[in-house]
Amino acid sequence: MHDKTQSENQAYFTETERAVYLVRHAKPHFPGGARLCIGRTNPFLSADGIRQGAMLARRFDGAALTGVYSSPQRRAVETALLLAEGRWPVTAVDGLEELDIGEWEGRTFDDVKANDAEVWNLRLERPDLYWPKGGEAPAEGLERFKKAFFALLRRTRGDIAVVAHSGVNRVLLADLKGMHPSRMFENPQQYTGVSVLRFLGADVRVEIEDAGDRHRLFEARNDREQ
Repeated sequence: MHDKTQSENQAYFTETERAVYLVRHAKPHFPGGARLCIGRTNPFLSADGIRQGAMLARRFDGAALTGVYSSPQRRAVETALLLAEGRWPVTAVDGLEELDIGEWEGRTFDDVKANDAEVWNLRLERPDLYWPKGGEAPAEGLERFKKAFFALLRRTRGDIAVVAHSGVNRVLLADLKGMHPSRMFENPQQYTGVSVLRFLGADVRVEIEDAGDRHRLFEARNDREQ
């Protein structure tokens, strides 16, 4: 997926092109196996997530990064360490945390869909208007995330990787591409998915990779080797 826009609300400018690799963390551990709604909950990575992190590291073989940065939440920090594999320093940055999902926090997807179906469906259609009670609305999270993200860009040089979360990544991508906030879910965010943000001047070019292809190739290789 490609898009190029003039970023009207981007407090950042660069005279030479640089790439920022915006990464979603790997799969976290869900006790009992059922997928949970997690925003500020702080689980560690699952066994699958660790394998995904190993695949992610191979994605960056040969990359000329100056550093790897992450949300301070455990699943992001662990993914950043797997990505870096000792090749680059890893730094946690306050402000890059996931959106708070309020009263849905820690509940299974099945439970929320069954008992809060109306808000669940409305959120998928208009996340800018409907969000779980007590949570952090996408617009609020965007301002918080952008402040930390662009401050990070101003104090770093060269290409960097930033490991964060599905919700904040989606709403930032929508903003950079000039999309209405209600369309944030159109930006795919698979576990260890990579969005390449190429900055030049006040423009940014967005390229979203399909992490599923990487995962399938890895699994196929493992099957052959066993």
